[in-house]
Amino acid sequence: METALCVVSIIIAGSLFLLICRYSSFAAGNALGVKIIKGCEGCILPGVPEGGGPAVIKKWPRAGVWIPDRDIRIWQVSIAEQSEIAIYADIEVSRSPNMLTPDDDMQIFRYKYAGPAVRRDPPSPVEYSGSNTTTSSISFSPNWISVKAGTPIWVHMEIYNWSPQEIGGMSQDVTIYYTFE
Repeated sequence: METALCVVSIIIAGSLFLLICRYSSFAAGNALGVKIIKGCEGCILPGVPEGGGPAVIKKWPRAGVWIPDRDIRIWQVSIAEQSEIAIYADIEVSRSPNMLTPDDDMQIFRYKYAGPAVRRDPPSPVEYSGSNTTTSSISFSPNWISVKAGTPIWVHMEIYNWSPQEIGGMSQDVTIYYTFE
């Protein structure tokens, strides 16, 4: 029993040591930074006309941008679900100025969510379908994504609106957690 406790203690101590070594940039005073990119600030998403019809589709490439002035390591990206009407949102965080480029090395995070509420395409009675999300954040730990100073980090958006409500003054928050290299 004592041998087992000793082995477990050594494993825990070793793991803690590796964690401290791995994240020594935090210990060296390189604090975790937080940057919120406002995607599509002030954009207007029209609603479906009275009487129904197909979804209104709006594409906003380069909806938001952040250009770090120092080399950074991205540890996590979070995208908030910010809708209470029947929309479908496809949001991409990328180093490419274009959405859905074939170069996967440029893409940092792509997230899709469906907002709950009234659906009108196809016509249906009012229903609450709930959110169709599985996750709204991605963590790259124990690794990270390196971004060189002066490299733009873009937010691209494509939104489908099935509801009759117009969304005015729309804004999509994308939160990036980073440290300096």
